[in-house]
Amino acid sequence: PIYMLGTTAIDQVTDESGNIIYNRNLFLKTAGLTALTANNWVTIVDSSTIYNSYIKELGNISGLVISCIADIPAQAVAGQQINLQVKGQTAGAGNQGSNSWDTIIGSPTYTITASDLAMPIEISGAVSVDTDSGHAAYQDWNDALSQTAAIYIRSYSSAVGVPVSEFKLSVGSNSGNWCVAPEDIITVQSTTSEGVLA
Repeated sequence: PIYMLGTTAIDQVTDESGNIIYNRNLFLKTAGLTALTANNWVTIVDSSTIYNSYIKELGNISGLVISCIADIPAQAVAGQQINLQVKGQTAGAGNQGSNSWDTIIGSPTYTITASDLAMPIEISGAVSVDTDSGHAAYQDWNDALSQTAAIYIRSYSSAVGVPVSEFKLSVGSNSGNWCVAPEDIITVQSTTSEGVLA
């Protein structure tokens, strides 16, 4: 993506057929971030790393999708699963393992095949509004996102030792390639005060 001096970041770019060719990354600070999946409920990315307050401003959206890249080791076992969970929570949540404060939830899952060994594989999955009436249910995206104050990504019952990186949260159902969050761009160069920033 190209950002122009004095403008705001573009959320989505489509081609003339309506296909998404760029979706902004709603996560912060995921450039170079790599986490190892592990068994049980282990937080691999917490809100201090990825939470972007811009999420609260999203409204009237159709949905969110999370994606990441898993570098499958050559010695991995075909048939093992990589299971991740993303969850948003309200302010004051006292136990991130509890679902009582969830606002948005998603569970991208991938089963390793023999052809995946020693290859980078994209894992993606839909994120939805938590509508579970057993606790604080949300009726729509506007409500859920306005109450989201923290976001976590965790692994559970996953193939051990698989590096996961290039985390991206974006609007819609297709994530597209990883890209840096616009808010993370803090140093730029320009030939003129009105020129294009690269």
